[in-house]
Amino acid sequence: MRRALNGGPRLYRMVGCIGLCLNILAIVYITFNMIYNVNPFHRSGQGCVRLETLDPNEVDMNKSIFFLETNRMPAVEIIPRQACSIESAARANPDRQVYVLVLSPRLECTHNMTAVFRLIAHYKNVKIRHVDFYGYVSDTPAEAFVKSGTMDKGRWPVEQHSDLLRLLTLWKFGGVYMDIDVVSLRPVPMENFVIAEKPGPMLGSGVIGLQNKSIAARAIEMFIRGFVGDEWTQNGPFLITSLTRAVCETDQLPDVNAGNANCGDLTIYQADVFSPIPWYEWPKLFHETDDYAVMKALNNSVGVHFWNKMTKDQPILVGSMQPYAQIAAMYCPIVYGTADEYL
Repeated sequence: MRRALNGGPRLYRMVGCIGLCLNILAIVYITFNMIYNVNPFHRSGQGCVRLETLDPNEVDMNKSIFFLETNRMPAVEIIPRQACSIESAARANPDRQVYVLVLSPRLECTHNMTAVFRLIAHYKNVKIRHVDFYGYVSDTPAEAFVKSGTMDKGRWPVEQHSDLLRLLTLWKFGGVYMDIDVVSLRPVPMENFVIAEKPGPMLGSGVIGLQNKSIAARAIEMFIRGFVGDEWTQNGPFLITSLTRAVCETDQLPDVNAGNANCGDLTIYQADVFSPIPWYEWPKLFHETDDYAVMKALNNSVGVHFWNKMTKDQPILVGSMQPYAQIAAMYCPIVYGTADEYL
């Protein structure tokens, strides 16, 4: 023992490696703190990652993909399933910027943050930014409506703020809005489009593409005029359906059962493009016995809507044959790789 302590070359090499590793860790820690303003000793609930505020000049007009997190709390958590959607969009669209716009100024640090940090490090096109709600609506068609306080009386403030902010975001920047429970399988089209949903007749509001600012302005006007605080679908799917009828100048929407439809500058995609498994069949996404049918249904899909409102408490076992687990393994491999037993 004394001889080894007094000078074995293997010991010196080992001590040198340990010292080098500690130095690298120190550099990473300092750099991380400088970039993300991290205070690991913050009390839970105050958040430990202060987000950079969105600079409108950094956004590529009509070329970006947007997710929203509209909980107006001191700090919010991006859970692995949300991170999976973000990664899948960045992975499928490497030539597009993927923005996650967060109303909270901070992210809460939990064990789930590992997935977020890894995807930010790997995908340079992922930008998580804070937006101040009142600042964001300033100088927009919705400013007076928001200041009136009408929305503050809504029954579902998180969802209803999201309904408005997705329209304002597309009015400001153009591009594609996606719900944060939609996993991308293929590149998302950059055009004016809405999506059908089964069983119909209403269209969906979970994925919207708009590059025509006049259509977005029309949607905002209809939102303000028709806002209903105690209705779940009125300000989302019903609005998008009404908007499409107005743009198409018809009370009867085109039939999309046989294929996608167009009216003027707007495309209406079949339900299978983004919702191959309709909301009323959501259990199929978690049953191993349904894996073949579900995976086959994805052949012509750009994305998969996972219906978080119904499925948020359903377990996803890592390594299982559950369709959700298989999709995550293929389309958000970094996030999936950070999960322990459940995603």
